[in-house]
Amino acid sequence: MLPFLLLTAAMGAPPPLDQVAWLDTLIARRPTLMMQHVGTTSDPAWQALVIRPALRERLVGSATETYQTLVTAEYTEAQKVSDRVWSTAMQAARFPPTPTLTWNSNAGDVGFRVGAAGSLGLDQGYAPKVFFEFIDFDTALTPERVWGFAQRLEQVGFTGASKFTIPAEVLRFQYNNLIVYAPTIALGQCAEATGLEWFAGEIAHIGRGVDGELYGRSVDWHHFLLGGGFATLPEPFQDYVKYRTPNPAKMCPSV
Repeated sequence: MLPFLLLTAAMGAPPPLDQVAWLDTLIARRPTLMMQHVGTTSDPAWQALVIRPALRERLVGSATETYQTLVTAEYTEAQKVSDRVWSTAMQAARFPPTPTLTWNSNAGDVGFRVGAAGSLGLDQGYAPKVFFEFIDFDTALTPERVWGFAQRLEQVGFTGASKFTIPAEVLRFQYNNLIVYAPTIALGQCAEATGLEWFAGEIAHIGRGVDGELYGRSVDWHHFLLGGGFATLPEPFQDYVKYRTPNPAKMCPSV
């Protein structure tokens, strides 16, 4: 068993992923692959870091497999057709905005914003995140379910944003299907708890991360990890991404 699953999940809850441990495993077992990183989401190292857990053993158990070779081998024509239908429906969806709830759709991703317009804000310069990997993303992530999740987050007092990437190939083979951005660690925990409740029984794994600045520019969590950023994180953020932060007695502001 690979050491990327944290044994902190409550009975019946989806296990959290330890992306720091997974990166260490990749560096130890596929060092040449992990040198292929220039800062894009097409980098073989970045793709290896976000590949779904179901494919991870095959990736590190081979000297030649990459994310792309595994996608080529696994992606069926029926899945491609289904994913095009799903992607089209998600991009076509529209919901009436309110002053504190907005649906966003463009060519690259779809998502929502909870809270008034303007900057989300940062927690000591970092943006905490939560990742949800779904067992069947195309049934769990319908426009109505995602919008309902946004409305539920608004009800519990969350402020932040969420997105998932189009095309669907990314969701099918990467673990970070639905990403929620929060302005504080506490609200990241709130978003995670709300997502686990809203999508109960449909989530395979959860994960946490932070976006931050590295070498003078803002980068996403996985580029941050690949650049050696974890060691620079203040202890509260290291604890957050490693699931060492205790849950507050009150998970969300309005619950």
